[in-house]
Amino acid sequence: MITIFLLLILFYILFSLYAFYKAKKYSRLFYIDIFSPFILVLFWVIIVSFGIGHQSLSHIIELPIVLVFSLILLYTRVFIINKVNINYKKNAYLSIAFSLFFLVLLRLFMPFLAE
Repeated sequence: MITIFLLLILFYILFSLYAFYKAKKYSRLFYIDIFSPFILVLFWVIIVSFGIGHQSLSHIIELPIVLVFSLILLYTRVFIINKVNINYKKNAYLSIAFSLFFLVLLRLFMPFLAE
């Protein structure tokens, strides 16, 4: 299980390197961007441990879905939103807030998957 978490985070970081590079180049990179996959995985573990949603090991599929959603938000924020709205810090916090909200919604409305 820990190996799966680490691989997912590694893939997230690998696919987000270009956005990190561009954000760092224009001084738009914040610590929340770097730690967002860790925050999402930790929040998912906390939600599962509190028993929110269906309890099945097959629901680990929610993690790649949320990480891809967060990656899409990162690219959208770095390449589109930061050019329109210059409050970069607020944009970073909003993107992680949307990712956490999406995680809760996905956890609540994901249908039961058999193991």
